[in-house]
Amino acid sequence: MDLETLLKRNYYELIDNDAARAVITYIAGHPSAENKGVRFIKGITKVAMHVHKKKPALTRGLSERLLVYTIEALTLLDRGELDGLHEDQVQKMEGHLHAYAGDFAILRYKENNDVNFVGKACRHYGESIKLLADIELGYSSCQASKAAKVSRQMFELTGTVNWAGSWYKNATKARDLTETFDTNRSQKYHLEAIDAIIAVAKASKERYEQTTSLDDAGNWYRAARKAAQMLEPENLTRSAHFYEEAGKASKAFAQMSGETQSLLDSLEMYETALRLVQQVKGVTGPDTRRLQRLYKSISGEDFSPYQG
Repeated sequence: MDLETLLKRNYYELIDNDAARAVITYIAGHPSAENKGVRFIKGITKVAMHVHKKKPALTRGLSERLLVYTIEALTLLDRGELDGLHEDQVQKMEGHLHAYAGDFAILRYKENNDVNFVGKACRHYGESIKLLADIELGYSSCQASKAAKVSRQMFELTGTVNWAGSWYKNATKARDLTETFDTNRSQKYHLEAIDAIIAVAKASKERYEQTTSLDDAGNWYRAARKAAQMLEPENLTRSAHFYEEAGKASKAFAQMSGETQSLLDSLEMYETALRLVQQVKGVTGPDTRRLQRLYKSISGEDFSPYQG
């Protein structure tokens, strides 16, 4: 059975014993597949992923070549070499190829630990999400989920604000894309997005404490405020904590920049935190120390010009 027949027969799942050997042999012997056209590249990369999932040892060392194949196919589409595709099929094909490129970039990262490939993966997943969000919602949401997962893993490895931000962005996309057809999954992604924005706030605060830069203070403020807003319907105590954090961040920003608005923002954050603590604990409840701290924050000298 020739290779192209095997690709058609095994497109949706690996059913022929000869398919894995034929696919791996072709890939190992061909640095480029550009001359074979978009349809062939889509087929061989899809079947290669089936092979990887069933027999990962067979594809070891071939991920970068498979990534090259998908980029070649995307380049062909960009040049208008559609290989018989109808115009209404091109966007879907492009979206799937970007998703494959993301998957192969992740495999390459697992082989060589080069973080640049994770960045490439997230960019390809992002392109896939944009292309498919209006025509293949489920597939698009899967790419957002994958991008959120690898971003979270990279944040846990590096602790950097950028990876925390990527985690939040993609978890939010996954939430929004699934809310119309799977509310349980959408809620799961919403909770993940909360975890992610909290990570952004904490990482931004740590970075600000190292750099004392306006940018980092601003990032800390925006992330803490967003975390507080997302938590407020579900956990008033934690929401109050992040409103207080946002107050600290905005106050730090105001002290460095001299901006009156940032000082007013800080006052608003502290007052919101106070309201939530009072709502949960009561003015004479068990958390009076926290109340006293918030009262002190609000009535401090920095805010005195704005008291009524």
